Amino acid sequence: MTAQAAGVGRRVTGVFVHVTDMGRAIAFWSAVLGVPAGRTSHEGLIHDLHPPGPDAVPVVLDGHRHARGIDRGDHGPLFMLAVDDVAVARERLAELGGAPGEVEDIGSVLVVHAQDPDGNRFVLAQPAR
Repeated sequence: MTAQAAGVGRRVTGVFVHVTDMGRAIAFWSAVLGVPAGRTSHEGLIHDLHPPGPDAVPVVLDGHRHARGIDRGDHGPLFMLAVDDVAVARERLAELGGAPGEVEDIGSVLVVHAQDPDGNRFVLAQPAR
């Protein structure tokens, strides 16, 4: 039986965001996702943020790489967030220090590439109308 047939890897259970300052990351990502901050775990190096909804995927703020001195290197966006109005979301993100780029129409969606205060890249996406 293949791994896929056994159902391995069919559901995302968390998205990792590697951070250098847990307090700053918690404040930023709690505001972006509109969820309350909870408690950290693993000696203050992990913080789970749980967006509402039965199919919502938790965002895991992870300070392990930074604590261990591991260089993240350059990487593309870590994930994409669906938004109802990309222009409004871009403006709010800028207020939070999220360094958003310009709105781009890529056909099926309008996107904004952005990054959090630690340089983690992500995309905001609004379905094209």
